[in-house]
Amino acid sequence: LKNTAASCCMAHRSVMYSSFELAREAWSVCCIDGMVQSEELLERSLARIAARIPVAADAASGPQRLHRLFRWREEEVGERRRPKFLRLVRPHRGQVHFLHFWHAFCQASRFVAGTAENLWAGGLLGEFDVLRDELMAIARRADAERGDGPQVAAQHIVDALTRVRLCSTDPEFWRAIERSATATAAADYGLEA
Repeated sequence: LKNTAASCCMAHRSVMYSSFELAREAWSVCCIDGMVQSEELLERSLARIAARIPVAADAASGPQRLHRLFRWREEEVGERRRPKFLRLVRPHRGQVHFLHFWHAFCQASRFVAGTAENLWAGGLLGEFDVLRDELMAIARRADAERGDGPQVAAQHIVDALTRVRLCSTDPEFWRAIERSATATAAADYGLEA
């Protein structure tokens, strides 16, 4: 990954993309299908993932910050040797769920930009992040209760969509997604039906 930080600076992404779009692009660039992928494949794809983290051309420390997230730490021992990004994705039994990847991607983007603020705050773009965080909280509670990994029941997805809709700048957008999620609640998208 030595040249990744320098090349990423040139691969600046506009903040006009949503965090979901950028994370999904990074996820799919690794030839990843579905909502869950092996930690090993993610590890082999670190350079390609790093290349999709937005680095502003005017952010002097951005490339160095990016390198800090994605480099192996030879001077450390055990888990701390692994790139920080691999720890941020919160692997469970060798698997990484897309919601954790998306969250880690947003954290990495904020770190590289040098801000604690959400780069995609406001409007629908920020509401997608709220939905992701709602679903992650539901998955953590379910895992704590059952201990069999992060899973979200379809009804919990619909409930999370309802909560986002009630606070949304565009409730009709979320109402349409709610209706679709309700109609396809039994379909398996890597989540519990």
